Amino acid sequence: MDATQTLSVFFYGLLALFLVGTMLSGFFQVRTAEAVIIQRMGKFLRVANAGINFKLPWLDQIAARIDLRVQQLALDVETKTKDNVFVKIPVSVQYHVIPEKVYEAFYKLANPRQQISSYVFNVILGHVPKMILDDAFLQQSDIAVAIKQGLDDVMKTYGYAIDQALVTDIEPD
Repeated sequence: MDATQTLSVFFYGLLALFLVGTMLSGFFQVRTAEAVIIQRMGKFLRVANAGINFKLPWLDQIAARIDLRVQQLALDVETKTKDNVFVKIPVSVQYHVIPEKVYEAFYKLANPRQQISSYVFNVILGHVPKMILDDAFLQQSDIAVAIKQGLDDVMKTYGYAIDQALVTDIEPD
């Protein structure tokens, strides 16, 4: 074997290694309770679900991994009741991404935690200042139901479902 043949064998071997590596880089894994947004050259292509998936190397990329598990947001809302008592109301909201609406969850809403927080503050500040302190204690579950109903309608358009909204306590100042 002369130098030219050795060089061409080396070149073809390197090319074959590159092609095999490129093809294998197209395979990716999606874990259970997760969805992956695939984009082709910056444009939405599809949502990949759990298991082994394939994307075209060099053209497709993973834009995001979306967690489909239930998440919890804990908030402390401070407000004043009708009888001028300042109260701190701890609220916990449990939510998750709707698997059929992963596209909406990723592209329509930049910060779901901030959006949920805004609606919780809005509902509480709309209800509690109209009540005296004793009524606020008695109507904790009504406040939680109002939060859940208000969030359910709004967050569905963004691909999120609200599982629970809990008002755990009302703490006077």
